[in-house]
Amino acid sequence: MTGLQLLATWAMLALAVFGIPAAAIGWWAGRRALRRTLDPGNLPPVEVGLRILDQDTAPTMPLSQCVEPSSLWSDHQATMAHHDRAQRATRAQYDRDLRQMIAEAQDRIPYR
Repeated sequence: MTGLQLLATWAMLALAVFGIPAAAIGWWAGRRALRRTLDPGNLPPVEVGLRILDQDTAPTMPLSQCVEPSSLWSDHQATMAHHDRAQRATRAQYDRDLRQMIAEAQDRIPYR
């Protein structure tokens, strides 16, 4: 038996003796802890002061009032369009500069 085969044999033996039982014990302990956590008898009681409020008396804004006005949306769209145009212009300038540098380098490099 070679050294590598002996090492593989010992590794499989260690997995069988320690790894598989450890995985089973971990699974069992996790299921037990989950069962204990979700047990309705262990959950804290609901406070008496909690109540569901009507939409009119709720302290938060209703979702229907959170929609932005159309002017803000159009301003946002105009800003994004300007940003896109600026990015395209910058990219085009970069491409022109790069082509110019390559052309100058090719003019300077003598070909054999």
